[in-house]
Amino acid sequence: MTPSQPDYDCVIVGARIAGAPLAIHLRRAGMRVLLLDADKLHSDQPFSTHAIQLPGMDLLDELGVGDAVRARTPEVSGIRLEVLGHPYDLTLPDHRRIYCPRRSTLDPLLQDAAVAAGAELRTEARVTELIEEAGRVCGVVVTHAGTTQRIRARFVVGADGRNSTVARLVGAETYIAHEAERGGYWAYYPKPACWDQDEPWKRFGTAISLDDTARLCFQTDGDLLIVGAFPPSAEARS
Repeated sequence: MTPSQPDYDCVIVGARIAGAPLAIHLRRAGMRVLLLDADKLHSDQPFSTHAIQLPGMDLLDELGVGDAVRARTPEVSGIRLEVLGHPYDLTLPDHRRIYCPRRSTLDPLLQDAAVAAGAELRTEARVTELIEEAGRVCGVVVTHAGTTQRIRARFVVGADGRNSTVARLVGAETYIAHEAERGGYWAYYPKPACWDQDEPWKRFGTAISLDDTARLCFQTDGDLLIVGAFPPSAEARS
């Protein structure tokens, strides 16, 4: 029996900051790409404190969304770092800044860029099974709006993050695991007027304190600050 022809060259499961950039690169290489996400986009991502360092901005420029991030997000020109009560000020060069967009801002930029590159994006499309032939994965079974569809592909990529469905379905082994030493909580707060008026905030844009409890404060888009605290796990559980 002749194997069925694939519907796509690659199906990527997960359309966020791993899957969407991959879709862009594969489309640039001429591949037919389907990008799937189980959620209704665009939605926020709780496991993220957002700060994009200098090499990360280089990658966003390569993907074509760096300028859009800069236009929407205030730059971090330096960091006020305090380690065990000792302050250190780190100043960044004018042409090299850190940016801290919310995932609800960044993810749509990447997804739109993937679609503009020619990838097909389907949301609220949940992968429930993998199609296998001759010992290799060659497609996915997807449920959407009460219907089920079998989609064949030369390659299937699991870019669905923590608790990956694709990893579970193929029985992938965990190869890096350890008990977390810290727990954490963070939230958004309106940026106060003093942030742009008083030292050191107007010179830096972020503060990080490291002792028994790690604390951070970054400016993000929407005139908001992300403020977080990360105590030892036992304290966080309490």
